[in-house]
Amino acid sequence: LPTMTDRTKLNAMKLMDLALTSFGVFSSPMLMNLVSCRMTRLSFLYGFSDQHSIPGLVFMAFGLLHYSNDNIWLATQLSRVAESLIKENPNSHALRARLAVMIGCVQIFVEPFQSCQAKLVDGYNSAI
Repeated sequence: LPTMTDRTKLNAMKLMDLALTSFGVFSSPMLMNLVSCRMTRLSFLYGFSDQHSIPGLVFMAFGLLHYSNDNIWLATQLSRVAESLIKENPNSHALRARLAVMIGCVQIFVEPFQSCQAKLVDGYNSAI
């Protein structure tokens, strides 16, 4: 995808990212699903934003896992795509620190606990 250049869309993505990572999971989980879908849709229509498109994918995977009974495989694949995008990102430490718990919560359903535990420790160490 091309890089998102529209300042209005970037500011909207920034606001939605802040809402998701700050209080979205705990205060209104159903709204989290809608916001993450909107972020992903904006990324497909207007381009990719390194800082704000990846959290949309991670939270969409988390929502698919927890609010849909038959999409565990799709949620895991989305979290793996987000994880690979984080590894390629120059600001990967900050993204790993913010999103390690969500990625671990999604992937623990299909991967051994030990591999998910290593990802959580890696996210914790990225924040230091």
